[in-house]
Amino acid sequence: MKNTIKELPYDQLFEVIDKNSVSRMIDIACHKGEHIHDILQPNFPDAEIVGVEPKNVNFVECLKLKTEKLNFFQLDCRALNRDNVGVFDLVWSFGLIYHLDDPTQLIKPLQSITHERSYVCIEGHVASKNEQAHMPNPNPPIISKTLDGEIYHGKMFKEFDEEISDSEKDQLDKASLDNPWSFWLTKESAIVFVSASYH
Repeated sequence: MKNTIKELPYDQLFEVIDKNSVSRMIDIACHKGEHIHDILQPNFPDAEIVGVEPKNVNFVECLKLKTEKLNFFQLDCRALNRDNVGVFDLVWSFGLIYHLDDPTQLIKPLQSITHERSYVCIEGHVASKNEQAHMPNPNPPIISKTLDGEIYHGKMFKEFDEEISDSEKDQLDKASLDNPWSFWLTKESAIVFVSASYH
């Protein structure tokens, strides 16, 4: 079966998902479970939902939401596989891919936990030639980076100072888990990257 890649605004996302075909879903890097509570449960009230969050400070808050149909695992997205979490009809990954220094570290696990009819929803920032005004760094240049043998374009952004301790990293609410730099793909490279991963 040929996979279909679509770029959609958030408010159109659920129009293309057959909700009746989704009985099990996962929210990867679910933070404190906000998207599960506010978006996924209302749209899929009968589905089993798994939330995955690596940071201690966030995972404690996730456990407060646990129910019979909602479970949480404290795992790094790079460690996901069908042996530890199973297989899902829908994967929800919002606000994660641009915190990685190598986006293939997310895609490869996703290939393990999905089947040929799974929906994979990935949201993230993309790099452009314009200034990223909300970042403290001066506008970095577009560079080329080889990922899994292929060349992609994007920008490197600093997540945190390399000298900080692991406990300090855990307290950084919306930063990467352990890589001090992240690689933001350009929009064009992001589309090529996802298409190549799910061809």
